[in-house]
Amino acid sequence: MAVVQDTLDLSGTHVSSVLSPGDPAADAILHLLAHMAFSDGVLHDGELGFLASILPGRTPDALRRWVREVGSEPPLLEEVAEAIQDSDMRWTCLRFTARMAWKDGELQDEERQFLETLADTLGLPRFAVDRVLREMEPGSERFTTDRIIQVMKSVKWNAVKIASGPIASADLAAVAPPGDPCVCRIGLDKVEVMGIYQTGLSSRFLEGPCFLAWSEIVSYARGLGLGSAVRLVTEGGVAYNLVDSRLTGLCMVLDLLLGGDERPKGEAPKVELVIGE
Repeated sequence: MAVVQDTLDLSGTHVSSVLSPGDPAADAILHLLAHMAFSDGVLHDGELGFLASILPGRTPDALRRWVREVGSEPPLLEEVAEAIQDSDMRWTCLRFTARMAWKDGELQDEERQFLETLADTLGLPRFAVDRVLREMEPGSERFTTDRIIQVMKSVKWNAVKIASGPIASADLAAVAPPGDPCVCRIGLDKVEVMGIYQTGLSSRFLEGPCFLAWSEIVSYARGLGLGSAVRLVTEGGVAYNLVDSRLTGLCMVLDLLLGGDERPKGEAPKVELVIGE
């Protein structure tokens, strides 16, 4: 998909970004973000800021021109689906598009319908849109100390050790959110590797120690190959990778913390008893 390449300067992108122009899947997602931002004919400040965080180095005027050029044409949903073959990236596509839909402060019926059509075109399950919208719901009640502890116990993450108390590692303490006590600490082989807080998590990523707020995390998935066991993607499109395979249990934790306790239920199969003559 060349629409992004034709209208944006390719310099100045994040090295670790999953939305760098030139990659077919990234181009497809950027194409959808431009369409969603221009769906009402106005590029709002929140939408412009979202695009600026994903595509640093572009002037506001350049971004407005690009959104207007791309958004004024019909969305190429079939081409988007063809460009994004990876299942996790398809979820990332839907999640980023849904985030853009909410950046103007409300979700219109037409935007909800577009998300439903997109999910269907990408081959995602029927509950996909409900799921990603629920992940974005504001409200600190999902991240209380009691609920975090309840979730940590329920996932039975046996590969790690879970402990209470403040973070002891200097590098993790340096990136801890001020004024937010650590709810629990995660350890591997007697080494502290992660802290869980009401506002987010801190860990040693392949990219270095970092704190990620819950609201910043757009997508997460188990990585493929030796380079990543878990990959977290932020609103800026930057990927943070955990490399120890024993940390894949974090995906189960995030399923519950971000997605809620309700699990989607499929329809019960219809069984008919047929008696031969």
